[in-house]
Amino acid sequence: MATTQSGGAFLPGEGASISGDWTFTGALTTSGTTTLASPTITSPTISGATLTTPNIGAATGTSLAVTGLVTSSGDKLGYATGAGGTVGQLTNKATGVTLSKLCGAITTDAANLAAATIVSFVLTNTKIAVTDVLVLNHISGGTVGAYTLNAQCAAGSATINIRNNTAGGLAEALVIQFAVIKAVNA
Repeated sequence: MATTQSGGAFLPGEGASISGDWTFTGALTTSGTTTLASPTITSPTISGATLTTPNIGAATGTSLAVTGLVTSSGDKLGYATGAGGTVGQLTNKATGVTLSKLCGAITTDAANLAAATIVSFVLTNTKIAVTDVLVLNHISGGTVGAYTLNAQCAAGSATINIRNNTAGGLAEALVIQFAVIKAVNA
């Protein structure tokens, strides 16, 4: 049996259940906790609600498969607080660091890097897979524009390369912001 409700509807709260097929046109309002078993929802507008463990099934056209947290507020999309961390090199710019986070900041040692020279170090990070992309930005410390950064991901780590693009040596502690973008080849 299908029921149609137009012009808005109010669902009873706490412990309420609704069975059968319902079609709502207009506003759908509920208080407390209302459970909809395997709902099909088309073009909803939701405000002031907390959704927990939704079962959205398979979507076509525009798909979203989430096993973790996706955060968006307006024009922002990224990792939530707690996903990142910081780490610093202890000895020189070739010293490896360990930080198993999806994003964060690495502060390099201030050891001299000769002109037109590349130094590499390993970021040990259990969140990184061989097919991932590691995005790097020189965000502070050191001479802006004087360095080129790139990385090669491996299973559980990435090799980060820093090149001094200037005609002279630079002895600066760089702060490199990174973010792991999960990727596949299939």
